[in-house]
Amino acid sequence: MGVSHRRRVCLLLLVCLLVATLTFFLNPTTVKKKKKQDPIRNFHKSTRNRVVTGNNTSRESHHPKETRAQRPVAWDTCVDLLQRNQSEVNVSESRTALLHADHLHVAAASCVDYTQNLSSGMDTQDFPIAYILTVHKNAAQVELLLHSIYTPYNVYCIHVDKRSPSAFRATLSAVADCYDNVFISHRLESVVYGGYSRLQADLNCLHDLVESHVKWRYVINLAGQDFPLKTQNEIVAQLKVFGGQNDIPGVQSSSSIHSDRTGFVHEVVSTNDGEMSVVKTEKRKSPPPHNVTIYTGIAYYIASHEFMSWVMKDKVARDLLEWSQDTYSPDEFYWATLNKLPAAPGGFSKSTWSSSIRAIKWVYFEGKQYPPCRGKYVRDVCVFGIGDLQWLINCHHLFANKFDLNFDPVVLQCLRELLKWRAEHPYDTRFNTKDFPRKDMPWLLR
Repeated sequence: MGVSHRRRVCLLLLVCLLVATLTFFLNPTTVKKKKKQDPIRNFHKSTRNRVVTGNNTSRESHHPKETRAQRPVAWDTCVDLLQRNQSEVNVSESRTALLHADHLHVAAASCVDYTQNLSSGMDTQDFPIAYILTVHKNAAQVELLLHSIYTPYNVYCIHVDKRSPSAFRATLSAVADCYDNVFISHRLESVVYGGYSRLQADLNCLHDLVESHVKWRYVINLAGQDFPLKTQNEIVAQLKVFGGQNDIPGVQSSSSIHSDRTGFVHEVVSTNDGEMSVVKTEKRKSPPPHNVTIYTGIAYYIASHEFMSWVMKDKVARDLLEWSQDTYSPDEFYWATLNKLPAAPGGFSKSTWSSSIRAIKWVYFEGKQYPPCRGKYVRDVCVFGIGDLQWLINCHHLFANKFDLNFDPVVLQCLRELLKWRAEHPYDTRFNTKDFPRKDMPWLLR
């Protein structure tokens, strides 16, 4: 009986303990429900929940409070870099930066988190812009670019190279699915360097954008390794100065360039390593249609809605497009040539390389037009390092090229911090470009 009695007492105590435990946890006034954490974090949250130690990154708790120690590159760190002798600042600064692979991992299920903390764009809602992003690699850097130019009143078309890895295409598709105003081009090209496919990629997006319900004023095309140097408010301020004119630089082609690029038929061929390349044949091309004078320019532009609508419909523009399909790098003369035609809306006849589109350091002009590249050169173009930061801030251009998140993430992070600072402190001119927006562009002067 004694043993049986003790068993009943123990059982009773266990029941009482179980009831007390359930009462405690089910009482909403005693314990708050813990919010379920999404394992796939957006960029803004991920950058404030990581601690950097050398080349490795580790996650801390998902506490929403953002502290100076938690941020990978704080703004005061960037200010310190700016105040130092730029010749002493180099890529070694990026040893404390985030690994590019840890920046962004996106899934449709995390769209609510992913789209938080982006610009509301309220100040620019009366001046929507269309963006074309032609990309083929490094999804994290593309997403960083998109976040830095995003407002809900713009519209964004992303052309993803058909030959890009499936994981890259899937990531950007997931990104586009998170927004009503971001989409993947309905038709994708296998882009070949120097080939017509690069121009066709832009045109695919333009066909979609012209039909968009967003009444955009200008369209700006960018590459995946571009990054803005100005806030959206500042970009709009510069575009308003244009007053409907296009920013499409170009000069009349020299005889040698004209002969090499447009004087002979070019073909796309497969190389021994399986890549595609554009080669010149011995077959001569016919003259340009409608006796059009060819102008050499660049593949990037800021063009009005009226100009692009005209390009889609004008017979001269369509005939020139067809003629250009077997030339070399037609994206570098097509827009410049059309912009010089008298019928082109927003066009101008002045030959000039002056433009506000992109800041680039070419190896040919190092030490003459700008200080040396503090990063590295790839195909004669500077891949910016942290030592180029002050030069980039001083540029009047709206964007710069080229950046590589794998090579130096800090310069990108500091530019991102700079844009956030200027957006939040519009009257603090310490980190602004002088004489901006520019009103002295040669094609603006009457």
